[in-house]
Amino acid sequence: MTLLSWIFGIGAMASLFLMNQQKNRERMLWCKLCADVFWGAHYFCLDAVGGMIPNVVGIVREGIYLNRRKHKWASSVVWPIIFVIIIFTVGLFSFKSLINILPITASCCATAVLWLQRPRLTKLVLIFVSSAFLIYDIFVGSYIGIINETLSISSAIIYFTREAIEKRRDKNEKGIQ
Repeated sequence: MTLLSWIFGIGAMASLFLMNQQKNRERMLWCKLCADVFWGAHYFCLDAVGGMIPNVVGIVREGIYLNRRKHKWASSVVWPIIFVIIIFTVGLFSFKSLINILPITASCCATAVLWLQRPRLTKLVLIFVSSAFLIYDIFVGSYIGIINETLSISSAIIYFTREAIEKRRDKNEKGIQ
């Protein structure tokens, strides 16, 4: 199971790294959906229910969020509320220790920010989400999770740095013309 958890963790890491490099919200959501599938399987292999639950809920969440533009039913503001309630309820019933609060809280934040159609804000909030999961991963012994969250935070920082450099370059080019 340990080897399998590493394989799933690597798939999740790759998906999240790609997500942080996307400017398009839909591509970000597809990457996040893939990451949630991999993380759900990873935490299942580690018997880390507190980390598994938010990711399993996230699979359904991203599926609905991806349909917002195509289907009116998926556009209801009720969805993020439903997902937060599900995450807290299931998290409460599977509560083993205080450390389980971290992935549940982080997932609720991700649920809210992924609903918004602002990729930049999503990346910013996901730095907090990754930080919460980083602490959780340390406690549950998910070494691949620790590596992932460190890389996810780094990936977001790279994105924001690259964005700032591009804006500065564009500003300088406009000033020259």
